[in-house]
Amino acid sequence: MILLSLAALPARADTQAHPVVLELFTSQGCSSCPPADKLLGTLADRPDVLALSYHITYWNSLGWKDPLSFEGATARQNSYAVAMGADQVYTPQMIVQGAHDVAGTNGSGIDTAIADSGANGLWIPVSVTREDKKLHIHAEAKATLDADVLLIGYVGHSQNPVPRGENAGTVAEHRNSVVSIQSLGAWKGTPLDLTADVPEGDGYAVILQSANYGPIIGGGWGGSH
Repeated sequence: MILLSLAALPARADTQAHPVVLELFTSQGCSSCPPADKLLGTLADRPDVLALSYHITYWNSLGWKDPLSFEGATARQNSYAVAMGADQVYTPQMIVQGAHDVAGTNGSGIDTAIADSGANGLWIPVSVTREDKKLHIHAEAKATLDADVLLIGYVGHSQNPVPRGENAGTVAEHRNSVVSIQSLGAWKGTPLDLTADVPEGDGYAVILQSANYGPIIGGGWGGSH
């Protein structure tokens, strides 16, 4: 059963030509992050985006350990910083299509980056078929490329009280929180046919990202969204 293929997603009536991947780097220990988390939740309802939330670990020593945080999220944000020539990381940070760095609360800036990313750049639809506990991943051959195939597992909806730290007394609500990310290897543009275990979480995504944390050039997803 094919849960979802990006090729079947509707395009926006204006400039949107293909889906856009949003990656929010956030933490339940960061007082500036709840508005960005709420904004991401709104964006996650759009059919023209895949909105993902990465909970980093470097806020965990300030009174509250984010239960959704993991080192892979922190490593991904740090790798983006290196690729983009930034001298520091911050929260809330939104990376749009692997290419645009926007403050996670800057709604107009994010909308502009979505429109620009969706109207420009290469996009390769990836079909993701689930059969029991396996995923079958396929993409058509393209011109010579140098990209990484990433498999991401995420939790579509989560909610928990925060008794300590900067957000003490609140209830944290999140959409599409990433709980695992793994590389399925490099892709050079030949026909892509892979089989992988269904990752942790109730949703999953396959992303094609240009080597060395370059722009995201394709993808597909299924499950909770």
